[in-house]
Amino acid sequence: MRMRVRRVPTASGATAVQAVASDGHDTRIIEHLGSAHSNDELMFLEAIGDQIVHQGEDSLFDAGTGKGDVLVPMSVACTYSGLLWDQLSAWWCRLGFDVNPPGVSGEFPRRGRPRVVVSLGG
Repeated sequence: MRMRVRRVPTASGATAVQAVASDGHDTRIIEHLGSAHSNDELMFLEAIGDQIVHQGEDSLFDAGTGKGDVLVPMSVACTYSGLLWDQLSAWWCRLGFDVNPPGVSGEFPRRGRPRVVVSLGG
């Protein structure tokens, strides 16, 4: 059974937010979270719904705290691929992949694009 958060327009013009479970044809309301009259209220109710739907799942963004405590959704103002690269390269080294195999020369870069020079023969 797949759980998700859905929006439903109400007669008063508000938007109802519900946590529902569906198995293809049948949809069952798990919990009615409330009715939103503004975009901020809608985002808040959907964040609560996401917590209910994903309860008990591990998250990549919990940073080792165990459970996500954030109730308010966050928006991304900009992205920084260097942070991702730093994490990937750190794990790459921890796993021992920073050692070059035979026939490959060059250094595993700490920043920037990965570059490897492959020697073909000789």
